Amino acid sequence: MKNAAVRKPVNRGFVTSMVLLGVVVIYVLVTQLMLIPQKAQLKDLTREVQAIFQAQSALTDEQLDALKSGEALAARQKEVENSLSPLFDPDSGYIAASASNLLSELNSQAQGDLRIRDQQLARIKKEKVDISQDTAKADVQYEYVVDGSFYSYMEDGLVEVEDGRQTVTLSLTFKKVDGEWKIYRISSLYRDSYDSVQKAQMAS
Repeated sequence: MKNAAVRKPVNRGFVTSMVLLGVVVIYVLVTQLMLIPQKAQLKDLTREVQAIFQAQSALTDEQLDALKSGEALAARQKEVENSLSPLFDPDSGYIAASASNLLSELNSQAQGDLRIRDQQLARIKKEKVDISQDTAKADVQYEYVVDGSFYSYMEDGLVEVEDGRQTVTLSLTFKKVDGEWKIYRISSLYRDSYDSVQKAQMAS
């Protein structure tokens, strides 16, 4: 008569660990899936800000001449504030400052420190959205093809750039207001013109 097969003792600790790990993985997966619609909303808000920014960047000579007075710039500031207002948390207190941020290049162009004649979006280099309960942050890098005059520290003046590649970085913070995502502030907006200016100098 054959001996009965000896059963190995079950490592209950290992089994318990695997079950807990599975629960954690499922929880993380479900949580991330639930965040997808919210991240889409935040990306839509970011694109609306980008569109407002682009509208202030590449202007015709006539448009720029019409904005060289303090009164005209103040009126444009108010227009941008009105465009941002529906997107913002009404209690943020940063609408005016955010509008000024979006208009910073326009002010530079009016003062002759910069000239963007044409700007075309080439691609989105980076788009990161992080959500933490009722607050969120978006960091986006846009690569543009530009024609214009940009300041060079080496030349201590403006140099001409054609088909230059530049990266514009936009960072936003958000707050959920009555269950709806709203912009709290534009944390930063800046253009990295170093590469295109350097290439323009090398080609000259």
